[in-house]
Amino acid sequence: MLLFYVDESGVTGFNGHATSRLATSFTLAAAAIPDESRSSVAAEFVAIKKRFFGEPQVAAPWSGTEIKGRYLWQVHRRLEGGPPGDLPSAYAAIDSKYEFNLLLHALERLLAKFRPVVFAVVVDKRALHESDPSASPLGVAYASLYQSVALTMEHVYGGATAAFVADQQTEHERFFETGAMRAVMSQRASRGKYRPTFHYILDKPIWIDSALSTWDREIIQLADLAAFTTRAWFADAAAPDARHFLWEAMRPCLAADWRKGTSPRGAGLTVLPEIGSAFPEL
Repeated sequence: MLLFYVDESGVTGFNGHATSRLATSFTLAAAAIPDESRSSVAAEFVAIKKRFFGEPQVAAPWSGTEIKGRYLWQVHRRLEGGPPGDLPSAYAAIDSKYEFNLLLHALERLLAKFRPVVFAVVVDKRALHESDPSASPLGVAYASLYQSVALTMEHVYGGATAAFVADQQTEHERFFETGAMRAVMSQRASRGKYRPTFHYILDKPIWIDSALSTWDREIIQLADLAAFTTRAWFADAAAPDARHFLWEAMRPCLAADWRKGTSPRGAGLTVLPEIGSAFPEL
């Protein structure tokens, strides 16, 4: 079984006065690993935290050492003389560009070692609102993820099964519990040449509580990093060149579209809506 860890970047609400591509985008990403790799990936993250934050910080509440794309961006900004933002106290240990580059190198090595299979959906909220004001950015993003994963499990992994794993979030859980998610999935599944069979995926994500979880809360950091860097890719309309985005390490993990070749466009990297949204160069 492949476990698809899910996280987001940005907010689902649409502000019609926002002008930047960053402000008008929302990303949902899934990073998949085999279930037998859970302990190894989690242990690698913990080892990185012990090395760069210290044993006492790792023994403290987990949120204090969470590795997020936003935090890496804030460390970069702080080391360039900017404000620290809302960085957890553990990040005070990253007090030089040299130490920061060592941390980034460790994360790049983790991605190269485990090669999670990454799917990311970037929603252009302005274009979506213009095409369908009633559409939910969260709904179309989840439906697209389910569709891409279902097709990949059927045509690439020979019908193996998959499960989504996500943090407990009221908005996400309500979307599944009310049946709204099933309606959006059915609508999307009726389009296009290739029709997904959703039987390969558990009906709804496995919700975890990061305060109680151990392995899974570490692994879900992969999804946060994927969501953050792919949203930056869309916002910049180009591949992010600053190292803290981890784009060069994340790019090879994006699932290729098995229907077309090696490009992740339409599989590992999707921009919605398909009509009206710009797709930056990879």
